[in-house]
Amino acid sequence: MIFLSIIFLLVIILEGSFISIPFALLFLLFLVLKNREPWVFVLAFFSGFLLDSLYLRSFGATSIFFLIFLFAVTLYEKKFEIENLSFVIIASFIGTFFYFSLFGNFFVIQKALFTSLIVLLPYKFLIKPRANMN
Repeated sequence: MIFLSIIFLLVIILEGSFISIPFALLFLLFLVLKNREPWVFVLAFFSGFLLDSLYLRSFGATSIFFLIFLFAVTLYEKKFEIENLSFVIIASFIGTFFYFSLFGNFFVIQKALFTSLIVLLPYKFLIKPRANMN
């Protein structure tokens, strides 16, 4: 848990200072898909406040977006197999597309496609799909 916290804090600092790709959103997506516990929503709320303070935005905008996005992903848990690679790629594309659109970035589609391709790298390490029950 401490290792996970250190990595997440590093992701937030990198996103807030150097990188325009929403790694915090992707990390939270992986946490929701792997853990499915309420503390992930609390982490999303506070990480949004931290990112808002680093980006000098109005407080709460990123937190609300993170919470709505993660809630929407967990809503589809019953309808789709959310640990599937195609669902992760589509969810990351939709999430980053709306993130870039809402917070005023240029080249929204290109950045969302690039971010969706980045998701392929850590997928096998962070999400281990459950075995099929026959």
